[in-house]
Amino acid sequence: MLSAERRNQEEESPRSSGLKIKVPARSNEQYFIGSADWMTRNLTRRVEVVFPVFDEKIRSEIRSIIDTELKDNVKARILDVELSNRFRQLDGPPIRSQKETYCLVEGKAKAKGRSF
Repeated sequence: MLSAERRNQEEESPRSSGLKIKVPARSNEQYFIGSADWMTRNLTRRVEVVFPVFDEKIRSEIRSIIDTELKDNVKARILDVELSNRFRQLDGPPIRSQKETYCLVEGKAKAKGRSF
């Protein structure tokens, strides 16, 4: 969720597939965690909660995961107005965001001496 002021500060980030993703200026990023399933059928009988993330370390981890997701060129898809659900085409070495995110979390757990 971005306020009108924040939307005005967004920069367009071109991708090789022709898709443009709006990315807020990093110094002004705001993070909120909540349900990703904001469908009408889910909002009529329950309350959905969204809350801000203020801790800079957690915000950094969230940003790292978002960056990884945006680099996915193996499983990522584009859901366009025709609902074609085509694969997203990006140049570079293969990056599967689900696997990369798992490795990131696993590495952090191992660094803390926890099994994953």
